[in-house]
Amino acid sequence: MQQLLTAIGGPIFGKELIETARRKRYFVNRMLYASALLIVVSLVWVNASYLWHGGTTIREMAQFAHEVFLAVSIVEYGAIWFFVPVFVCGLIAAEREAQTLDLLLTSQLSDREIVIGKLCSRLAIVVQILLSTLPVVCLVGMFGGIEASSIGQTLMSMLLAMLYAGAFSIYFSSTSRSPVGALVRTYWWLAVLLIGLPICTGGLLDLLGVLRNSRFLVLVVGQVFFNPLATLTVTLNPLFARQLRGYLGEWYYAPMYIIPTLLSVALVWRAIARLRVDPCKLLLSRLGSWLLHRYAPGVVRRRARRVTSRATRAERWLGLTTIANPVWLRARLARVYDREGYIGRIQWMGWAVAVAFVVLLALLNPRELHRDDPAFGMLIPTWFALGLLTTIFAASSLVNDRRRGFFDLVLVTTLEPREIVDGTWLAVWQHVRSTWWLAVIFTGLFTVTGSIVPRMALVSLVTGTLFCATIISCGVMTSLAATRLPQSLVPTFLLTMVTTVGTGLMVGFCRQWSGPIAWTLAAALLLGTIAWRRRNLSPGAIGATFIAVHLALVFVATAPAFDGRNEALPLGLCNPAPMVIGVLGEKHDLGNLFCWRRNGAPPLDTTWYVLAYWLAMVDTILWSRYWTLANFDRLTGRVGLHNTAGRMTPPRHERRRPAEAMQTVA
Repeated sequence: MQQLLTAIGGPIFGKELIETARRKRYFVNRMLYASALLIVVSLVWVNASYLWHGGTTIREMAQFAHEVFLAVSIVEYGAIWFFVPVFVCGLIAAEREAQTLDLLLTSQLSDREIVIGKLCSRLAIVVQILLSTLPVVCLVGMFGGIEASSIGQTLMSMLLAMLYAGAFSIYFSSTSRSPVGALVRTYWWLAVLLIGLPICTGGLLDLLGVLRNSRFLVLVVGQVFFNPLATLTVTLNPLFARQLRGYLGEWYYAPMYIIPTLLSVALVWRAIARLRVDPCKLLLSRLGSWLLHRYAPGVVRRRARRVTSRATRAERWLGLTTIANPVWLRARLARVYDREGYIGRIQWMGWAVAVAFVVLLALLNPRELHRDDPAFGMLIPTWFALGLLTTIFAASSLVNDRRRGFFDLVLVTTLEPREIVDGTWLAVWQHVRSTWWLAVIFTGLFTVTGSIVPRMALVSLVTGTLFCATIISCGVMTSLAATRLPQSLVPTFLLTMVTTVGTGLMVGFCRQWSGPIAWTLAAALLLGTIAWRRRNLSPGAIGATFIAVHLALVFVATAPAFDGRNEALPLGLCNPAPMVIGVLGEKHDLGNLFCWRRNGAPPLDTTWYVLAYWLAMVDTILWSRYWTLANFDRLTGRVGLHNTAGRMTPPRHERRRPAEAMQTVA
């Protein structure tokens, strides 16, 4: 088999494909994808059967098949943009960080064989995951409503998206020093090119009042030639396809595939060319540094004095008290979890874009500041970026220190576990505080303009802040026991998905009985995770236990809101998404967001339930801190520790099976 794979894609392709087939996390990823697909198809079935009061007709079955095809296609397309960067970004950056890339470059393999072999091995795994949906589409296609041409066009769109995302990922992996930096840069530029650029162009032309002009409209419509998202939109939305045909003519379809493909090939070629070149600063950063040293030496001297005095300022917090925690002080002196500075530049770039958008809106159309749309347009991406950055920093905090060997040096110092854990929490906060301040400032701005009610602004800020603190608690717990980044990143990411998407799907499935069913599942999950954690203190077991405890606490806090008639209660009160974003459009009472009573009863007063939800999140944070400190030695694997029975317990990575222990003694 290895000789066959080597003959097909080269030696790197065969080696990487065989190694990935033996790794557990790829099986877990396939299970997660299959579970998401099953949930989406089941949700479509539940919604369709809810509308079928009697026997179904052929037209209704064809409509159901078409909706299933749309749902499966969207899930597949979203899985491509999620899995490809996660699989590809660490291929070269991880080798460079572990200092094993130099050994690979000394072999007889060419740069093209290394880059293309690694890229194709991961894309083959994604193709394998996507092929698992073909039986579902074929079975549903027996009901009608799905054309063969639509299936072929959807498959071509997915292959194009896979190549596009893979090219960006392998390029940033070749030009970055760490997998986290490559992953963040990839997601940032994909979001800017695929989503941000069309929205900014259309919004700016709309503010200028020239969007209806045919010359400027072609500028917006012409971006579909560089955006792979347009290919799937054209396939699934015939109305959009007819509009493009009217604007651009019959020839528009082929360039939508050709131009992104050429761009992807160019990025792969640049990744091959940059493989043996050490990552350096961006061209704009080098140009700015040269101009400063050449034409503004006084500015350079003042900047050097500010850097020198930064250590003195960092030792004091708000100018009042001296910081005694060395881990927090280390993060205040340097961005230790963002050693390349890419994430910091992205945060400041987000600040620049947001401020420019608000200034243009105030100058060109100030009436829009009093509406809800600008508030939603600014705060939704801000809170989403804050949650994503918090997840990345919290999950990679102690794992990267362990991989570099720094965490082992910390463990042999006189620092107490409390100082290490609390310092890591504050260090993560130090890295995401600029994005949090952006959310706070824009919430205050839109509150002053009247687009957000002050009470709702307070609910949004407090809920978002507490949920980010909950994410930090989960990330620090899992990263303390993890040895690789995916071991801590997946449980931390699942916390966000379960609390936001999971509760919403539960309401859609179970409707007014979602509360009791969720309570039963939470109790079973809590018992199962506790048993799992006692048998194996792995990062997955720790993350699952954290999620179970958090769900149990918030379900208990919001349980009195259940009345058997309202579908949104009580799970709606356990979801941070409507509490952070949904309240921005409420003008009167928070209960209007959750209470959809069929009997016309007035909305329920949810003030006390919101306070109970905040208290539950605070309890989760306090419990995680107490449990982490109580099990700090077991999580870090220190040698010579006493368990509850008074016997010596070796660290997890040095435990042996009884047979191996007997052989050692013999």
